[in-house]
Amino acid sequence: MDSRESKVTSFILFSTIVASLASFNVGWNTGVTNIPEETIRKCVNNGGEGIPPTLCVTNSITWGASVAMFAIGGLIGGLTAGMVANRFGRRLVLMFNNIFFTLGGIVLAISPNVAVFAFGRILTGIGCGVSSVVVSTFMGEISSNRNRGALGSMLQLTLNIGILATQCIGLGLDNVPGWRILLALTAVPALAQVLLLFGCVETPRWLASKGRYEDARRSLEKLRSGYDIEQEYDEIVRAQRPDSTESAEAAGKKMGDVEHATHSFGATTTYSVWDLVTGRAGPVLRRHLFISIFLHMAQQLTGINGVIFYSTSTFQSAFGDSAKYVTIGAVGSLGVLVTSASLMLVDRLGRKKLLFLSAAGMALSSTLLVIGTVTKTDPLVLAAVMLFITFFGIGLGPIPWLIVSELFPTNAVGAASSVAIGANYLCNFAIAMLFPYIASALGSYGFVPYAIVGVVCAVIILMFVPETKGKSLEEITRGH
Repeated sequence: MDSRESKVTSFILFSTIVASLASFNVGWNTGVTNIPEETIRKCVNNGGEGIPPTLCVTNSITWGASVAMFAIGGLIGGLTAGMVANRFGRRLVLMFNNIFFTLGGIVLAISPNVAVFAFGRILTGIGCGVSSVVVSTFMGEISSNRNRGALGSMLQLTLNIGILATQCIGLGLDNVPGWRILLALTAVPALAQVLLLFGCVETPRWLASKGRYEDARRSLEKLRSGYDIEQEYDEIVRAQRPDSTESAEAAGKKMGDVEHATHSFGATTTYSVWDLVTGRAGPVLRRHLFISIFLHMAQQLTGINGVIFYSTSTFQSAFGDSAKYVTIGAVGSLGVLVTSASLMLVDRLGRKKLLFLSAAGMALSSTLLVIGTVTKTDPLVLAAVMLFITFFGIGLGPIPWLIVSELFPTNAVGAASSVAIGANYLCNFAIAMLFPYIASALGSYGFVPYAIVGVVCAVIILMFVPETKGKSLEEITRGH
């Protein structure tokens, strides 16, 4: 059977789970400060000896800025990850990226003041930015046409599992010094991933892009165990010479040596962000770049992190002391359940339909959230938040991570992912900083801007975003 239509093999499943440990850490560090916020910020006198038990942050703006440093780190990591992964490979970069998670966790755990705490958030943010770029690329390059959507959506699923895990564990560690242990735990999945990555292979497409065709064949054989890889391998090889319609095998017959033909293709030229923006890489890839940037900005600007970062305080007025438990139920558990369901939908319904439904549904949910807040109807507030998370989880949550790796060839995906995910973290930072001001200025109408953005995004998705379901990466990047 043709490997391009292969099912998920046991080795692909193993590789996906190992890579997903990095996106689990993204979710962990996104939500880790949510539950223990009050404990971390309160002032406790320890007599001036050793590390203080808490950080004593009385200013909400200072606290918001220190938490949001995570997004600045993500911006740094995201902008540099593509270049580094193109040079050294996806597997190796994932391995060394865990240094940032480990060091960041240690710094956060021993932080004596808010400045050191903010530095720790930057370190873990860098790890998250790199993970966001490399995990989505890695999954896109090891999956087949048949299961690329489901595997690509694993990034958002494990991210949500990370958020849920940190909230559940946070309930037990919401004390002194438990909060420091909670922040240090990010090192555990990091160290586990380092060990498990030794059992994974580099992606065939990256190996082929470096002219390492025999290594690419061996990698593909291991990933597609039991399937005929010849047509998929030939497609990958020909993608390294987009000006050629001749297969590696045909070229080899002319020269009397298939191996010599494939090696003669050599390594491809790697496109930069500037090449993509100016159109030097071609008008199709330039259009795909702007679509990718738009989708990653839309993921943040529709308001999801206004719910995640400040969900406890958002529910406080409606549910009082029960806010933490409502947060876990609505934000954590539902996010995991909905994203799990999206794994089955994305390769059946397609990316475009789910993105449109997601943006339109989030706009509706934001509107209902405003109505519930204005009328002080607590059940409607909870229902609106749950709808918001549901619509986010089926489209704008998982698909932007997946679609970037689909829209670009191997020699351009690094640059494209870096700028798109860099835009994601920049918007993440902006929302984290501005949401308190928006909520303060607009009061009960704080989610009105998000409703407007949702409508605009739905229209743009309908008009400009291509469908990639069922197509090979090579077909998509040629604009077919």
